Amino acid sequence: MHCATRRPADASTRPLRRGTLAYAGYATGSPSGEARGSASRASMALRPTGSQRYAAAVADHPSDIVIVGAGPAGLCAAAAARRRGWEPVVLERAEQVGGLWARIPGDLRCLSPRERDRLPDGTSPRGPGARASAAEVLAAFERFAAFERFDVRFGVEATALERAGDGWALTTTEGVLSTRRIVVATGEFGRPFVPAVPGTFRGRQQHSSAVDPSTFAAGERVALVGSGASAV
Repeated sequence: MHCATRRPADASTRPLRRGTLAYAGYATGSPSGEARGSASRASMALRPTGSQRYAAAVADHPSDIVIVGAGPAGLCAAAAARRRGWEPVVLERAEQVGGLWARIPGDLRCLSPRERDRLPDGTSPRGPGARASAAEVLAAFERFAAFERFDVRFGVEATALERAGDGWALTTTEGVLSTRRIVVATGEFGRPFVPAVPGTFRGRQQHSSAVDPSTFAAGERVALVGSGASAV
């Protein structure tokens, strides 16, 4: 897994974008304020939307860190945050963890040996054979999240982010969440990129994230554009 990170500019309001890692309130790796232990959902300072409440929300009961996305990157970020002493709140618009692994056919196999597909706790997907199936990988993520007991809030979508004092105000479908730090781990398949190709093609065109192998007819010819892991 690769994480693209950047230190955000001091813009006021911006849409969330994949790969943005916002550090608020500390420099050279030192967090501002005391790290807190486990927090309940009631103490996470969800607020109604409205820019007039942003500063008050952050100053009231801001979360240590909010992670948008409960896929592989989001869960790994949550584990890393906890190791630093920050208790993470994880937002996931779907109803389960795993990201793309929850949507692809379960019998697909990984390209790498399963012992190299390690989670932050050192465990690997369980099962027979040298390479794990997608279903085994998803089960590994589910076990990891359940064991760590992260505060994962399903069915919540983040829509905008605004600087507020020495923290951030994150607008979600459940209101405004105040936090000191933000990690956006929404993955690369939320908005698949399909390039415009000159010419015409009368067959079916699909991005790899939407392909269902069971819909292919026996002997059907399929053209692949790209040579990455998805193509293989």
